[in-house]
Amino acid sequence: MIMALLSPASLVAVSEGSEAPSVMFRTLENEMVFSRDFVGEPRILKPEEPRVNLVLIFFRTSDSQLNDWMPLLLSELQRLNKSKFRAFLVAVDENPDEIRSFQNNHRLAVPVLLDKFGAASELFGMADISAFNKAPALVLIDKTGNVLYFNSHFSSMDISDLLMKTASLY
Repeated sequence: MIMALLSPASLVAVSEGSEAPSVMFRTLENEMVFSRDFVGEPRILKPEEPRVNLVLIFFRTSDSQLNDWMPLLLSELQRLNKSKFRAFLVAVDENPDEIRSFQNNHRLAVPVLLDKFGAASELFGMADISAFNKAPALVLIDKTGNVLYFNSHFSSMDISDLLMKTASLY
């Protein structure tokens, strides 16, 4: 139903300080994960879930720069305080079996979620999923549900900017 209501002209990229859209992903086990389980107003089904800051890294395995940014970024994300932050890699429009293989081959410590048809990335204003073949997009959402950092063409050169933003949340 949401897909029918969205048109490319109505999509606007989120900006720092704006409220993050409420999105849903699937795990590799086909379980649903909702952003509101971590940030912003809790869902009715999980009213007691603690609020944390959320890091979403939208990517595709065909990203030509993947081996440059991923090891450095994941290393830094593992250092974040787990009681204050949750980080997820979000595979955009990827085959779940290929992502399982990718996850095993890269020994990823950060959980991978699926944005099967690019619907979540569209809600963040990133309608052109082919852009993820060149660079990931990264969103840092504070526990109140506001976008603290947004970069639609993230690279290893941007890690220091992200770390400054995360430091402000301690």
